[in-house]
Amino acid sequence: MQTVQLAAPQQKNLNNTCCRYALQQEVKGKNALAKELADVKQQAQHFTRRVEKEKEALRMELNKAKQQIKEADTAIGSQKAEIEKLNHIINEADQERIRQKKEYDIVVNERDILGTQ
Repeated sequence: MQTVQLAAPQQKNLNNTCCRYALQQEVKGKNALAKELADVKQQAQHFTRRVEKEKEALRMELNKAKQQIKEADTAIGSQKAEIEKLNHIINEADQERIRQKKEYDIVVNERDILGTQ
């Protein structure tokens, strides 16, 4: 009977040791999981910062392109106005050329009439 009584405390001690070992392994596992979670969180934050920087760079590039488009539209408007002005000048010059041609033809015709007399 003494061996049974001695075995019971040894059994209890063995059970306690096993429980402690299991708890230690569980704590190690949770610590490893927490460390891995912290690493993933840090990587996610780093990725988020990088994405935000890229997003800001693209936003600036887009604004620059919009500004260039506005400037190009303004230049196109000015050039169209200049084209209209030059076309008007050309039309007036053509009308003046036609008027002077008619006047020239009249003067040449009168000269020819006077020359034949």
